[in-house]
Amino acid sequence: TLALASSSADLRSKTVKKVFCDEIDEYPEDLDGQGSPFDMIEARQESFLKDGTWKRFSISTPTVKGASHIERKWEASDKRRWHVRCPHCAEEFVFEFGPHFHFDREYPWSAWYSCPHCGTEITEVDRTTMIRTGRWIATAPGAGRTPGFHFDALSSPFVPWSKIAERFVKAGDDPAKLKTFWNLTLGLPFEFKGDAPDHVRLMERSRGEPHPRGSVPPRGLILVAAADVQMRGIWCEIIAIAPNRESWTVDAFYCDGSTESVEGGEADAPNAFDILKRKTLDREFPDAFGGKRTLDALAVDSGYRSHVVYAWVRKVQRLHPYTGEEIVLATKGVDGWGKPAIGTPALQDIDLAGHRVKKGVKVWPVGTWSLKGAFYADLRKDGIAAGRDLDPEGYCHFGAWLDETYFRQLTAEYLADGGSRGRPMKVWKIRASDKDNHFLDCRVYNLALAEYLGLSRMTADDWAVLTARHGVPEDILRPDLFKNASQAAAPAPDPEPAPEPTDPAPSSPPRAGWMGALGGWMNRR
Repeated sequence: TLALASSSADLRSKTVKKVFCDEIDEYPEDLDGQGSPFDMIEARQESFLKDGTWKRFSISTPTVKGASHIERKWEASDKRRWHVRCPHCAEEFVFEFGPHFHFDREYPWSAWYSCPHCGTEITEVDRTTMIRTGRWIATAPGAGRTPGFHFDALSSPFVPWSKIAERFVKAGDDPAKLKTFWNLTLGLPFEFKGDAPDHVRLMERSRGEPHPRGSVPPRGLILVAAADVQMRGIWCEIIAIAPNRESWTVDAFYCDGSTESVEGGEADAPNAFDILKRKTLDREFPDAFGGKRTLDALAVDSGYRSHVVYAWVRKVQRLHPYTGEEIVLATKGVDGWGKPAIGTPALQDIDLAGHRVKKGVKVWPVGTWSLKGAFYADLRKDGIAAGRDLDPEGYCHFGAWLDETYFRQLTAEYLADGGSRGRPMKVWKIRASDKDNHFLDCRVYNLALAEYLGLSRMTADDWAVLTARHGVPEDILRPDLFKNASQAAAPAPDPEPAPEPTDPAPSSPPRAGWMGALGGWMNRR
């Protein structure tokens, strides 16, 4: 019987003796308000508990540390690892990504391993024989512990060590790419560091930035904006993004006005949506080469006053002049570590009066949790302002015109221990000293827009076309524009007229897993 872990009907329909649970890190914490899918699965085996003939096998690529289902099962298991014997000293050990794994940081990515006991070099040829003659050893035996097995690419007879080295070096210090490497190649959960840098430090760093407000920097080839709609007023941030994910805040402002309707407004309560349109969609942004730019995309959070947002998106929708894609997106943030940066849209076909409309609005789900983790990792990076030779991949630039309100909101959240139905997990919370996080939400939606526009999928040729389209001089098209600056020294493995000022508020590789699909954990009971 094939059942969906996202269907409560499937999980309640049969009594079964043996269950194979695949990719359990993608299972929801709560299924349709009826409880955990794991509890439902266990209940299907109730009839076989007494005679002990039931079997339950769980397998998954791990996702985020502290929020991974398979990680919890692994921690409760006897933790079996594939041990190999050194051909030189005969001592047993486990191949691990760490100080004993050595590699070149450029092509052809030559790699070798040093025995943790005798230090002798172990080659790819040695590894093949060692893996074939290895054995499973439980590293955490004990009463009540179920058999658990960990697989990764280092101990795979199918994945060359040079490929592992190449993946790591090319991931650089991009949190999203590192997470992919950690999950799919090493079979380990990735740990996001959830503490944002101090907002005062970021504000002081911005004082040295020469970037003028409202203009697009030379390498800002993607121009996006995101808006956070509130009961009164709309917060908005506009950023430019380079091929190496460097970003510049082009503008940030608050549209003070009514958000109850998309139509007009009173003299003492102007319509915030009209202000937003004027400052984003109807605006041209000067670039560094005397040209004018318009937005590539605008995201509007539909979590509040949803139907008003839908009506406004229908009203102002337009297509990109080059790609033909819709520019204005109604978005909605979704919690959870396994959610993609931007998912598959759902059609919303109800208007303000509750009537069905022929052409509905697409509502795009945005996986906010991982995007916040990646953004905070970028915020902590030091660049030229701190004495480095280069600004690293993903470095965030802020103009000296930005005020404290902006930086406080940008760093208003932190990663904390939380839980769902008794299961521990990492969750995002707002600091007690900060009540607003609107600009952080805007930044997250801007990063999702970058993915919508294909940032992570674009090749150097794609960027060259975009560069020519925007009239960027050829000398700007230098090699390091498309190269991860950190490749030169990859880290060691380690587990319009200028608008008004910012106003204050009015108040992959192969699938990870089992039997050669490497890089995961499985747990069998």
